[in-house]
Amino acid sequence: MPFDPIRKKYQDQQSAPALFKPLEKTLRTSQVLAGEIRKYIVQGRIKPGQSLPSERDMAESFQVTRTVVREAVRSLEQLRLVSVRQGGKIRVLDYLASAGIEFAADLLLGSDEEPSEMMKDIADAWWVIGRAMMFYAVENFKSEDLDDLLEAVLAYIRESDKKRGDYKRLQGLDYEVQNRLMRSTGNRAMILLHNSMRHVYSHVADLFTPIVQNSEHIAGNYTRLMYHLSKKDVKGAKKVFESYFNHGREALRRGDGNFWEV
Repeated sequence: MPFDPIRKKYQDQQSAPALFKPLEKTLRTSQVLAGEIRKYIVQGRIKPGQSLPSERDMAESFQVTRTVVREAVRSLEQLRLVSVRQGGKIRVLDYLASAGIEFAADLLLGSDEEPSEMMKDIADAWWVIGRAMMFYAVENFKSEDLDDLLEAVLAYIRESDKKRGDYKRLQGLDYEVQNRLMRSTGNRAMILLHNSMRHVYSHVADLFTPIVQNSEHIAGNYTRLMYHLSKKDVKGAKKVFESYFNHGREALRRGDGNFWEV
C-alpha cells in the first residue's frame, strides 16, 4: 500500500479517513502544503524516523501537482524537518534535534499544547536571546549612530502618544529601535540572528501584543536609553534593557500587559 506505514498507524482498522486531506482549490500553493505537513510533524502525528508518502501519493491525496509537493518538501528540508534520501524517500527528522529558531513560530502555532504553556517557552527564549543581544548591542554601539537611533525612538514615542495606538505598528517600531541598535555594531552575523528573531516575532505577532500594551512605559525606557547612550553609559543602558525584558517576559507569560504597571 502506498501510504504504509503512515496509513497503518494513523487509520483505524476499518475505514477511517486518510491522514492527508485535499487542499482547497484556492490554497494550492507549496507554502500552504508545507504548512499542513509541518502541523502533522509538530502534533506528533508523523513521528521522527517515519517516512512521508511518495511525491505522487501526496500529490494525489492533497490534489496538487507533484511540482507543488516537490517545492513543499524542499522548504521542509531547508527547515531541517525532513531529509530526502537517495531514491526520493522522505524521512521525518526530530525537529528538537535538527530545526532552528526559525521553526519556533510553527511550533507555537501547530502544537496541540495549551498556548499558555507554549508561550512560557517562547517568553523564556525571547528573554534569554533578546536580552543578551541587546546587551551586546549597547556594548558595541557607535556614537555616530545616535541620530539614526533617535529617529526610530521618536517614531515609537509618537505612536505611543496616540490615544489608540496601533499595537502591530508599535511592535514594528519597537523592533526597529532594537534593530538599529544591532545594525550599529556592524556584526553581520548578529544582525542576521536578530532578523531571524523578527521572523518568529512577526508570525505570532498577536501573541506578543502584551509587550507593547503599556507603550508609555517602553517609551520612557527608550528615552532613558538615549540618555545613557549619549553619555556612553553602557551600564545604564543595560539596566534599561534589563527592565524591558524582565517586564516583557512576565507580560508574555501572563498573556496581558498588566505586569507593566507593577
